[in-house]
Amino acid sequence: MLVVILDVQSQVRDGLVYYQGEKELSLEGDWEFYFDTLFIKLPDGLSPTGFITVPGKWSAHGYPSTGKGCYRLIITTDDVYDDLAAAVPETHGASELYLNGKKISSSGEVHADPKRTKHRWVPEVVPLRLQKGGNELVWQVANYKHSKSGMNKAIRIGHFDRLFDERELQVITTIFLMGSVLALSLFFFGMHLYWKKDPPTLYLSLAFLSYGLRFGLYDLHLINKVLDDVPWIYLVRAEYITTYLSFFFFILFFRSMFPNEMGRKLYISLISYFGLGMVFILLAPVYYFSQMHKFTIVVMLVSLMIILWIIFLAYRRNKIKSHLALLFVIFFLFAPLPAIFFYLNWIPYVPFVEDLSTLGIMLTLAFMMAVRFVGLFNQVEGLQIQAENQREVIAKSLQEKEVLLGEIHHRVKNNLQTINSLLLLQSKSIKDEKAVNAIQESQYRIQTMALVHQKLYQTNDKGMGVDVQNYFEDLVQTIVQSFDTTRHVKVRQEIDDFVLDLDTIIILGLITNELIVNCLKYAFDDTISEPEIRLKLTKEKDNLYLEIMDNGLGYDINNPARDSSFGLKLVSSLSRKLKCKPETQSALGNGTKTSFTIKKYTVID
Repeated sequence: MLVVILDVQSQVRDGLVYYQGEKELSLEGDWEFYFDTLFIKLPDGLSPTGFITVPGKWSAHGYPSTGKGCYRLIITTDDVYDDLAAAVPETHGASELYLNGKKISSSGEVHADPKRTKHRWVPEVVPLRLQKGGNELVWQVANYKHSKSGMNKAIRIGHFDRLFDERELQVITTIFLMGSVLALSLFFFGMHLYWKKDPPTLYLSLAFLSYGLRFGLYDLHLINKVLDDVPWIYLVRAEYITTYLSFFFFILFFRSMFPNEMGRKLYISLISYFGLGMVFILLAPVYYFSQMHKFTIVVMLVSLMIILWIIFLAYRRNKIKSHLALLFVIFFLFAPLPAIFFYLNWIPYVPFVEDLSTLGIMLTLAFMMAVRFVGLFNQVEGLQIQAENQREVIAKSLQEKEVLLGEIHHRVKNNLQTINSLLLLQSKSIKDEKAVNAIQESQYRIQTMALVHQKLYQTNDKGMGVDVQNYFEDLVQTIVQSFDTTRHVKVRQEIDDFVLDLDTIIILGLITNELIVNCLKYAFDDTISEPEIRLKLTKEKDNLYLEIMDNGLGYDINNPARDSSFGLKLVSSLSRKLKCKPETQSALGNGTKTSFTIKKYTVID
């Protein structure tokens, strides 16, 4: 049996291996192969049914995909070797390795009865003590569920430390890649949450998460090592599901990144294939969906070519930089191809080729997203600078408008004072007492409105509002001082601290002016020892409450002559604008109280 070896000190004579060194011996040559046969010791007179070259599947040589078989090789050494080991690869069934009739490695349980066979695939590095002379190496394999049958990778023999370190390096590398992929998944998911639910970052995060799970389930065999009783079928489904799911999200990612470059029909076709494939994997028996392996690899290869075409179109349309497009070509074209060719059995297995391709694709996508985010952040920074400039322009314009508005209020106040002065001059030339009184009452009303405009241009920080406390304090003082009376009338004020808009404060000022003037004119005579007026304006729930009360003479509220006065009619008319009405309580000798529950008003914050 001819065996290809890598050790120059080993020799091949008469179809047997003569091992004389400590370098690696790769048992990749022609093994004796016995299909539908399991044995520990070679029965006398049993001849091989054929020779099979590994790595390879026995179904490729005309045997059924499911079944049992064993591989046998004789290794002859010139001495006893205690420091050797065998790197036993995983299979898609159950396997057991025997050296000189003694089991030294097992992955699952091999049995002629399919029901008693436990499928499991976990690679191992096991010590291999070769005796001087001939050594019989038998590897038994049983597969009753998967379409892949027998060996896919070679059993390798070499120095124990070397093979163990190599396996440890493979595990560390895979853990590093899995951790990196999962870390990137968390990073991009965080960016998705931060960046206003950005779809590309979400899809890339889910794609990395799916592929990171594949590392743990398939490459590291974590569940197999921790939980021996986990049904094998679940692990196989998990391997296929995570692979399909990662490509599913990759298609979504590229569609969201380049919607114009990836046509709708193409996008729907790819999404439908991977989506229906996942459904098939979940529901169909393992044997059937595992047969679509080669077809799936071809579809993935086509998908990679489509992605490269999309990148090319994006480069042509200036949506991606030339150096980034070149990275895509390098990693997406040259990195995955060796792994795909290996799965198609077109080239021999190359260690770390899958890890390198995954690392290349991962770094390319991460770099692309980094470039994208740099561009987005630059755009945001530019927008922020533009917004800051616009804010400065708006602030300057607002300041100019506030100055102009203040000037307008100042001019309105001056004009009202001019009108007031004209009325005063006019009143001096009029002999009719009623006409003079009417002009004086108009003067009070004009003063009330002029005071509002004065407050507006004097108090810039209130905007279009007037401070209620300050306004009514000045209003009452102005009315009392301008009213010609020999009596000292005390005015008590209970006013909450808030700001009202222009329309509301003018109406309230006019109402207050009319009622206080009435109090000063009619409420008091010499019989009132301590004349007093109380002004109250408070916020109560959703309404304003205005109350003006005196301790004067009072009057008969049923007197129709009293209701016909112009001042009270004006108060009633102004009240309706605030969606309220005056409620008056008065009696002869008991003073007068007029209150308003105001429903329509605007408070300036």
